[in-house]
Amino acid sequence: MGRNFAGRTAFVTGGSRGIGRKITERLASKGANVAVNRFDKSVLKVDLTFSL
Repeated sequence: MGRNFAGRTAFVTGGSRGIGRKITERLASKGANVAVNRFDKSVLKVDLTFSL
C-alpha cells in the first residue's frame, strides 16, 4: 500500500536532516518533485537540488 506522488510537488521545511530528510527521501521515492529548505544559523537557504 502506498500513494503515488508522480507529477506532484512537495516543499519540505527542515528536509536536509533527521525526520525531514526521511520524509524528503520517501516523497522522492514515490515520484514527487521535492524542494527542500533548511535553516543555516541566521540565514535561510533554499536547496533546489538534493542528493538522494
